[in-house]
Amino acid sequence: MSAIVVAGGGSPVDANSPASPPSTAVAMADGGGASSPPPSKHTGNDTLTLCRRGAVVIVLVLLLIWYHGESLTDLFGYHPMMMLLAFLGVAPEVALSTHHMRRSRSMAVRTTATLRHIFLALAMKSFALVGFCVIFVNKSMRKKHHFTSWHGLIGLITVLAVVVQVTIGLVYYLKLMNAQLALLRRLHRFMFFVVALLGSVSMSIGIGGTSYGMWQIHNPIVRWAVAVTPMAALAVAFWRE
Repeated sequence: MSAIVVAGGGSPVDANSPASPPSTAVAMADGGGASSPPPSKHTGNDTLTLCRRGAVVIVLVLLLIWYHGESLTDLFGYHPMMMLLAFLGVAPEVALSTHHMRRSRSMAVRTTATLRHIFLALAMKSFALVGFCVIFVNKSMRKKHHFTSWHGLIGLITVLAVVVQVTIGLVYYLKLMNAQLALLRRLHRFMFFVVALLGSVSMSIGIGGTSYGMWQIHNPIVRWAVAVTPMAALAVAFWRE
């Protein structure tokens, strides 16, 4: 005769009946079949991340070795340096930190990922704005016209997009428009994509299609290979890591 057990004041359970599977037991303990959230479509790829970071370091070191400048006081030389740090060094890490936030499964992990994202994003924008200010002051000192090339025009649009994206991010983070948080989050994410894309395109043109780039890297194949590196690094970080 099978024993009947009454557990926790609930309905009687046959002690000889097969036990519930662990997933069912967890769902019952949680109070009614609640399931865990679905995994993010970005599952992470540590090997690819390491390869991408290694390639970025190699390119930055080679550019530093190949650099031909007048001196450390040459103001113009800091423009490509700041832009490379912003869009080749830091921008892919910002994209990766966004995926880390979306993969977070606990509030503590999400808070850490969010703070890391904010730090990286501010570093990227700071490098980009310093690079813009350097070239603007340099051209003004030499009495040259501003924004007369595609490289310069796209760079200007990039800086304006940076201002818009940072403003949206601050409004979202400070919750100044609670009723529109979901919209602000999507706009902020979209504007980062715009900033990263425009900045990478402008920098690629600056390396591959200007007299400065030709002076720094004489071989056109090597020059354009380096020029497309920022876009390649961003693409990997956005869609593969």
